[in-house]
Amino acid sequence: MYDERAFRALEQKFQVTKEVLEKVKADRRALLRQNLDLKAKADAWSAKVVELTNQGKKLDELGGMHVGRRNHAHACRVSGCEGGGAEGVAEYEIVDVPAIKLRNQTLTLENRHLQGEIDLSHQRIAELQDRLVQVEEAHANLTLRVKSLEKTVASQNLTIHAVTHRAHRAERIATVLEVQVKDARPNAHIEYDVPDHMDIEPSTTLLAEFLKAIPTPTEGDAAKPRSLVGMDGVSPRKSVAGTKFGRSSMATLAGLENAPLPPLPGSSGGTGRQGGVGAAGGLVMRTKKLSRK
Repeated sequence: MYDERAFRALEQKFQVTKEVLEKVKADRRALLRQNLDLKAKADAWSAKVVELTNQGKKLDELGGMHVGRRNHAHACRVSGCEGGGAEGVAEYEIVDVPAIKLRNQTLTLENRHLQGEIDLSHQRIAELQDRLVQVEEAHANLTLRVKSLEKTVASQNLTIHAVTHRAHRAERIATVLEVQVKDARPNAHIEYDVPDHMDIEPSTTLLAEFLKAIPTPTEGDAAKPRSLVGMDGVSPRKSVAGTKFGRSSMATLAGLENAPLPPLPGSSGGTGRQGGVGAAGGLVMRTKKLSRK
């Protein structure tokens, strides 16, 4: 029962860890996409800053040329030189250079801000990767624990199946021995309550019969109730009723259950390892004695 509760708790913890792992992976993918978008924006702004910087340099050069030509035209008008005048001077459009510089500075600051966001995204991705490694390690450990518990449960199921089969065999053999005793001694009273301090053990042959032909458990065996009946589903007493020694005794078993047993030859009237008449007039029989019959 304790292993089953631990197995269920580990299974729930395994599911929670799996959900956390999937969430961390989803967050990591979202941050990677956001990082790519921010990087693309930063590259675009960087290109735009370079372009505006080059444009500002060209405008500075054009502004100097415009001022030089305007001074030259003014000097020509004053001195009356040939080819002078406003007609011979190429006029250039005056551009607002301070506004362009201000915009360039603004874009530079925005580029720095985006670069900081990218660095924070990289840091967050590194933290998520570390967390992902930890979650994967926990997932692997839980998987190994679950497999170990599954093996333990399977081993315990095999043990329970073997013990149940042995109990079935023991019940059937005990029923057969009971019928044999009743056939041999109709007035026998069998003492079923054996004291715990008595040192009685089954013989090698009887123990081999207990462990004989343990079937391999199947999936259908788990649905069957673990009742101590015959392995074929028939009660052991009913299965013995049709044998040669069961026909004559089954009719008298009901009336002779409590009949006293006369003392056996050579018995002292006490209870011993080999069997004898007890204080209540019953007989405690060892399995070795019955197996000889």
